[in-house]
Amino acid sequence: MKKHERQEVAYEFLRSRGANGGFSLAELVGATGWTNSTAETHIRKHYGDWVVILGDGQFKVLPEFLRITKEHFLRHCSQVRRMFTDYVESQYSAISLFEFLLPMSRETQLRATLDDLFYADTLNQRFDELGAVRVEAILPREHKETQTAHRNRLVSLVSSWFGGYSISLVNGRFRAASLRTRKDAVQHHIETDRPYLIDETTASVRFIVPIPASRTSKEDVGTFDLSQSSGAVAAEAKRVREFFFALFVEAVIRIVNGEDVIWLLEDSPLGRVLHTWEYQGG
Repeated sequence: MKKHERQEVAYEFLRSRGANGGFSLAELVGATGWTNSTAETHIRKHYGDWVVILGDGQFKVLPEFLRITKEHFLRHCSQVRRMFTDYVESQYSAISLFEFLLPMSRETQLRATLDDLFYADTLNQRFDELGAVRVEAILPREHKETQTAHRNRLVSLVSSWFGGYSISLVNGRFRAASLRTRKDAVQHHIETDRPYLIDETTASVRFIVPIPASRTSKEDVGTFDLSQSSGAVAAEAKRVREFFFALFVEAVIRIVNGEDVIWLLEDSPLGRVLHTWEYQGG
């Protein structure tokens, strides 16, 4: 008998029963030539994603099995691993969303600056720049917590909050000065060498931070319970905001210095706020 031949027979047998109903252990044994113990081992060890054990030697094939190819089936049986991934469903009743609107002319600098804060060494360097006084004002040290332990806790928290960002591009036109007549707009351009209307591709850089204090898991309670303390959620959202500004906003403001205006939209448990930084040069 060639390698995997009995597994191939088992595959065809399960497919036929997936369409027509359940089967008994004796029927699988009869189809494959396995012993009772071998057949039961395969069911429990390899087929657990596809076969429901009903008891008394009776089993049922789940409809999902009809989507499994023979190649996947044989590979799965030889590697002894689950075909389907188990997920734990969770909900967050609160998130903090931060969205920068920035000129794409600074894209390379922007990405480099943001990416730096996703590495442990440059993140620690940034904390050193902020200084212990400022950092501990945002996240106080616990009783008898050493400075090293506090830093490790800080890095762990920040890495759990800020795992990445997304960038989308939008084309727009912006007025770069106060409202003027056409004649005055031309004069403004001549005097300042800055156009009155600017065509620009803008980058929308978005961070979405689920607030851990608002997380509920079905695995924990069976059904979702969204009654978390609003005080705990607000306190964590405030801490997320403070670290986001200290780590990301200040770094971004430095590298886009000189732009006419920078917008940051915040939507969080603390409210919906538009933060702006406007150019004050001549």
